[in-house]
Amino acid sequence: MSATIQQGSIVQPDAGRLMPGLGSRAKVPAEAFDGRLFIFEGTFFPGMFIPPHTHTREDEVTVLLAGELTIDIGGRVSTAVAGALVIKPRGVHHSMWNHTNEPTRVLEIHTPGLLEPYYDALGELFAATNLGDSEREAAIGRLHAKYGIDYHPELISEVVTADGRRPQRIPRP
Repeated sequence: MSATIQQGSIVQPDAGRLMPGLGSRAKVPAEAFDGRLFIFEGTFFPGMFIPPHTHTREDEVTVLLAGELTIDIGGRVSTAVAGALVIKPRGVHHSMWNHTNEPTRVLEIHTPGLLEPYYDALGELFAATNLGDSEREAAIGRLHAKYGIDYHPELISEVVTADGRRPQRIPRP
């Protein structure tokens, strides 16, 4: 464990390493707990949709700091509001969608902290201006495979709420 964490510390709201291309901040880097934990803060802008996918190597918890998200965990679709914790165990598919007109702020907690370099690489791919769409999609697919993340595009249709809301646009994962 790093000396800073052993002695205790406070991560202020605007602190943390910026993760280029994602607009997120690494709040607790994986090295702080010898790779056992990684936490970042991010924003789901209106309409943003993370398609159904499964983590095969880590568990994940999303803490909603502000806003709402439509959540699908293993085929159960519901709405999470500010203050909610969304528990997403490894091996269970999940997706998240900001169905509102307001940004939603979240903390993403991963254990173990294996995905920090994944998010850095994903941000680089999103920010790359020298890649065409098909090149970018292929590179993202290779990145997912490297980190044991399986996407399930065939499950997108299950992300529908009881009142009929469904994602209108599906940005790249």
